[in-house]
Amino acid sequence: MRRLSAAADFVVIDAPPALAGADTGALAELVEMILLVGDARRTTRRQVNATVDQLRHVNAQIIGSVVDNFGRRTRRSASR
Repeated sequence: MRRLSAAADFVVIDAPPALAGADTGALAELVEMILLVGDARRTTRRQVNATVDQLRHVNAQIIGSVVDNFGRRTRRSASR
């Protein structure tokens, strides 16, 4: 992480879902800021709250959140 940070202004890590494993806390301790990303079709409010609680437990700095797939429930085919 130090070498990457020295070589670039920003280093973005696309990590697996925070509630899926124990590595979240260890990874959160290595980074300066965290941007939460949730899928509107699959992520529940309860899961978001649990993730925030888990990250706050390791003193992670959460800078914001993004909700992806918000809007239509299903995608229409390109032919329509």
